[in-house]
Amino acid sequence: MMESLDGATDLKSVRKRVLLQSLGGECSCQGVDCWHEGSCRVDDIRCLQLDHIDGHGAEDRRRLGLRNVVDYYSQHVDEAKRKLQLLCANCNWVKRMANHETASVGRGYCSAHVDKTIVERLKERPEFVEVQDSLNALLAENGVSGDPHLVCWLRDRGLYRNHRVTLAFSLAKAWAGQSYYDDSSDSLSRFLQERLISIEVAGRGIGAVKGR
Repeated sequence: MMESLDGATDLKSVRKRVLLQSLGGECSCQGVDCWHEGSCRVDDIRCLQLDHIDGHGAEDRRRLGLRNVVDYYSQHVDEAKRKLQLLCANCNWVKRMANHETASVGRGYCSAHVDKTIVERLKERPEFVEVQDSLNALLAENGVSGDPHLVCWLRDRGLYRNHRVTLAFSLAKAWAGQSYYDDSSDSLSRFLQERLISIEVAGRGIGAVKGR
């Protein structure tokens, strides 16, 4: 049983209760590439943490300045639902390590730390919608989102998304790890077109396996 959210009396606790309940009141992790299988659904308030879906928590805290994250988002719930999710401490740490959202062993942040401007630029490209739709169709039609081999193959190409990792973030991470293209818009378009081809290749491969 979770520690009650209804027993709060001070203003800060009341605001936290409102925010947690608006975000579902339990860990939202579905167990894809995590430490557990299936839905986590931990609902003990002592274990729940607010997580920035796109991994820009430090930047967001700088934006808010002296305002507490809980205080701000409890008064801007619609914005919270777009940017935040609830994760238990274990699932949050797995996500942070997988996406390099924390300092790596050694100095500073991992070199694969994603530039938010690239995330936004990718999302603005018309090819991004095509990639997103094609990937959704591939996963929906073949039921392969839990296939570990396909998950690894897609992740290596930046074509991986779940409730914790957006497709734009995954693509931006793949972009950061390549050295083939310059920083132009044309290069971003070619990069996304390559991803479309990769999705087609994956679909043909799955179709060949099913046809055996």
